Amino acid sequence: MAELWASWFREALYKSISPVHVLEQPVHKLGSDEVVPDDPGQDPRFRKLAESVLFGREVVATYNLVVFGVLLIFTAWYWGERLVLRRATRACKKTKNEGSADRAWSPSSSTIEDDLNGLDNRSKVVSDHDEATPLLPSTSSPRNPHKFWKLYYLLKECLQYQPRAIPVVNRNLPPNSTSLLVLSYLLLNAVYNFYGMTYELMYVFSFADRCGLVFAANLPLLYLLAAKNQPLKFLTGYSYESLNILHRRVGELMCFEAFLHFTGSFRQRMYELFLALHIFFQIAGLAFLWFHYHTSRPYAGVSIAIFVLDRLIFRLWLKSTTHPATLTVLDDDETVLVSANWDIVKKRSPLACQSIQCGWEPNDHVFLSIPALSRKHTFQAHPFTIFSAAPTVGTDSQDAHAWLSILIRAQGKEESPSFTRHLLAYARSHSRVNIRLDGPYGSSHALNMTRSSDTTVIVAGGSGIAVAYPLLHTLLDPVSRDVESGAMKRVGRKVRLLWITHEAAHRSWIPVDKWEELLSWGLEAYTPPPTSVAGRPDVPSFLRGAIGGGRTGVVVSGPDGLVRDVRNTCAKLIGGGADVRVQVEKFGW
Repeated sequence: MAELWASWFREALYKSISPVHVLEQPVHKLGSDEVVPDDPGQDPRFRKLAESVLFGREVVATYNLVVFGVLLIFTAWYWGERLVLRRATRACKKTKNEGSADRAWSPSSSTIEDDLNGLDNRSKVVSDHDEATPLLPSTSSPRNPHKFWKLYYLLKECLQYQPRAIPVVNRNLPPNSTSLLVLSYLLLNAVYNFYGMTYELMYVFSFADRCGLVFAANLPLLYLLAAKNQPLKFLTGYSYESLNILHRRVGELMCFEAFLHFTGSFRQRMYELFLALHIFFQIAGLAFLWFHYHTSRPYAGVSIAIFVLDRLIFRLWLKSTTHPATLTVLDDDETVLVSANWDIVKKRSPLACQSIQCGWEPNDHVFLSIPALSRKHTFQAHPFTIFSAAPTVGTDSQDAHAWLSILIRAQGKEESPSFTRHLLAYARSHSRVNIRLDGPYGSSHALNMTRSSDTTVIVAGGSGIAVAYPLLHTLLDPVSRDVESGAMKRVGRKVRLLWITHEAAHRSWIPVDKWEELLSWGLEAYTPPPTSVAGRPDVPSFLRGAIGGGRTGVVVSGPDGLVRDVRNTCAKLIGGGADVRVQVEKFGW
């Protein structure tokens, strides 16, 4: 049996790397030993088949031009939106005076202070509200848009809406806007698969060749979406983690195309094994494709170049740094705080320093490796949001220092420990360790949106506070606002926070002095009782009361159910004419 499998594998390997020819010449026997090839030019069927194959290759050659055209449209949209946001930001600064931040949200501030000081009057503060009563008094009045604009707001509501998870399989769906984009991509590929195709049995080879070409044409897009360092962030504002859903759909389509040319729980349960196999098979697949299908070599070559540039040049060289770090097990005994600090390396130009040595922005994340855990962890890098505030670089004569913290909750079970479980066990007996950081990575969408808003509402669920805290610090810190505005003047934007935790011990993730600092800068916060005690709060009511009358930016980070509630509540408000923008901050994989 072993010899049979070895023979089969050798034959499959040979066929996979053997060049595939467009057509093989048919032969006929004149005698017992003599074999003479037919003249393909004399067979009209052969001529039609050859013309169909060549036509398909001409059609698919335009595929990446169409993709590039779509990218240009999104680029123009993004930079036009940035221009509008910058004008709105300047307008906010002109109309707000120093000290104009409204601190009338007294119930929320007292709630957070009581929670942090461990007082027992928590139920007294929340008892005034039930599930049918908004957590905050409404500060906005719905617009009465002109009939001409009503259709526009309804369209925005429809695109923002996120449907429920698919029954039985319980798979979460993205918002309608993302689903529409994915469907448009699939439709584009279907057009390239079937355009000008003759549906006769003898043209099956032509269809298979077309599928192989579409597969190859998508390779550069697949690798571009997977690269951590790519120009799409500059062009569209979306970082690789936001585009990961498109990367997965492109990969799935390509697998289907490859199947025509010749499923997700595993990924979630055994991520490390999935990642190792993912890297191995993509390298092997590119090698096989290079030797097997000569027409695909330009696409395979571009894909290899993207992979090498991203993995070797950027991730292993320009963006990788090593630091001594402190490990602290927090009060809940299930969370580890990784802390490190260093002097900021000042940039001479935007491209002079790519690593985290030069600082980071709010909501950025890094890939963390800890070789001390085990030999296999030397080659593993796991993404985590930076929990600490982004360093503020002042004048050229002022030295800046970076204080980095990463909040890591242990996942998985003790009997099959994951990276986070290994780290938790290690932190219980070790307080110091060397860490390797690859980054920073991220998008400035949330920061740009909130800076241009009159009211900012941030909703965090559990460890989603790791996204919320750096953003709050940058929006409220007077030093950050001075650097942003170029003048010693406080910007009077309203900033409101809802933080939902499962256990009371999770409140200790942010020290009391840090909370008091945010409150002194004007933060209006509400922290309902832990869900393990009082259940989930009425998030839609909170949002309807917290969203202001002007431009409002909403940022949400947390479990899928919380994200869906926030997204759909805001969609209904948008449909009613409210000027609300929503940004979801979570990893796409």
